[in-house]
Order: sequence, then C-alpha cells, then structure tokens
Amino acid sequence: HSYFQLFHQGTEIIPIDFIAVREPMSDRPEAVAHHRILLSNCLAQAQALANGKTASNPNDVYPGKRPSNLLLLPKLDAFYLGALLALYEHRTASLGALWNINSFDQPGVEYGKVLAKPIEKALASHQNNIQANADIDAVTAARINFLNSK
Repeated sequence: HSYFQLFHQGTEIIPIDFIAVREPMSDRPEAVAHHRILLSNCLAQAQALANGKTASNPNDVYPGKRPSNLLLLPKLDAFYLGALLALYEHRTASLGALWNINSFDQPGVEYGKVLAKPIEKALASHQNNIQANADIDAVTAARINFLNSK
C-alpha cells in the first residue's frame, strides 16, 4: 500500500509498469474469479494514476497524470516469462548505453559481492554464535545466527 500511495500522491512522479496475465492459470471457478479481481485491480490502478481524483479534503486528492505501462502477457508460461525477462534486460542495456552507464557493472553490486563472501563463509559454518567483526555487522551476525539455528 505504501508504494501505491507514493505512486499516487508522492511529490516525485514515478513511472510504473503493470504486468498482468490475460488467462488464469486454472479453469477452476474460484481461480477464474480471483484472476478477474486481480485484473480489475490492475486496470483500476492504472486508471487512477492516469486520471486522478479531485476532493475537498487534500488527503483525498490524487493529481493524476502519472505515467504507467500495461504489459499484458497472453498466459504465464516459460516462453512469455522469458520474453518478459528479455524485455527488461534489453531495456536496462539500452538505457545504460543511452546514459553512458555500464548497466551490468555497478559499483554497488560489486560492493555487495565483496560483503557476501564472509557472510557466505559464516552461513556455511552452520554456527549460530557468529559475532560482529570487521566484515559482518551486528545485525547481519544476528540474521546469520538465526538462519544457522535451524
């Protein structure tokens, strides 16, 4: 809900992609009904973002004119899911080229990979008494200990 509040009423305009599937995964009546509800909400959110809503109470005003795309897959299967992934990968590469950014070699990602090495070693130890140190902060140590306590 907080994300949609941001999209509808935030001070920055954030374009959003709605991804929906035309055909339900099952022919069971309850699955078809649930699918119809999901599609209805998807279309309604896109409409609300585009058109907005006026109201006397400022908290109930939705400015509208918020851009969105609707990507409607015919059905959810390996082919269409792969096509969707390829679309986003191509978009990422193309925009990176336009903006002169190497989309596949970001320093933040590399930093995360460096941090992951001692964390992976701690997880592999199966010990649940990991202490915070130069490589692992206290919160991460607690999370590792929880994961290793199974």
